[in-house]
Amino acid sequence: MKKLITLALVILMLTSLISMPVMAKGGEFFGGLTWTLEDTTLTISGKGAMPDWSSASKTPWYSSRATITTIKIEEGISHIGKYAFYGFSNVARIKIPSTTSSIGDYAFNDCKNLENLLLYPYVMEIGKNAFKGCDNLGGIYYAGSYENWTWTTASFKEGNDVLKTAKLYAYHNIEDAFSVPIQVIVNSKILKTDQPPVLVEGRTLIPLRLILEALGATVGWDPDLQKVTTERAGIKVEFVIGSKEILVNGQKSVIDVPAQLINKRTLVPVRAVSESFQLKVLWNPDTHTVTVN
Repeated sequence: MKKLITLALVILMLTSLISMPVMAKGGEFFGGLTWTLEDTTLTISGKGAMPDWSSASKTPWYSSRATITTIKIEEGISHIGKYAFYGFSNVARIKIPSTTSSIGDYAFNDCKNLENLLLYPYVMEIGKNAFKGCDNLGGIYYAGSYENWTWTTASFKEGNDVLKTAKLYAYHNIEDAFSVPIQVIVNSKILKTDQPPVLVEGRTLIPLRLILEALGATVGWDPDLQKVTTERAGIKVEFVIGSKEILVNGQKSVIDVPAQLINKRTLVPVRAVSESFQLKVLWNPDTHTVTVN
């Protein structure tokens, strides 16, 4: 009987331990800056510059780096310290805050699975080997012009060649930039393009020719008027870059967001174009997927 009671108590204790929530780690680490590690998300908060550590092992979160999948560097951080996120191999996306003007040596070195990097044009210095080993970096989303980026890269220190070879997407609205990836599916087929779909005022815009060809529509372009004419199944749609007025079989209609030039490409609103052709459009906010049937 005693053995049964003891066994029951052991099971009860183990169950309690299993059901206990994982407590967040963290604390203050430099000049009022704080760090918090909750589940797999590391958050850096406060105002000011992070310190330049002498090695990655000196950072307070070093022992947890293999389990961290998300890094949130909040507004207010002016400098990302040396070795700060060295070897964070499970992080896929990094957003550098608008308050950051410099990134230290080896800061993101060997982040092997980093795919997307978001930068504001206020970053004026990127240290030696800061992004070395980030060989999977496929897209840099930049809140500035291509010309400004070219000028900025000239100041990068050695070992950051990946920043010069990765695909650059320049945006006026940086929040639109980091809303990617958005998936567009037409007739059960995922559309793929070198210019990702973007959100503008809550509407998904996608490269003109890609969506129209996927819908089986013809495409005509008047460069003088910056006018697109497209036809499908007896329906003719005309729209002008920058105008919210479109013509559907000669009848005026007003859309929420006009067609526009982004990264030297003509992007059109998926919903407006598809519904003009009397097609059904569904938006899934959880997966950021637009489905056209």
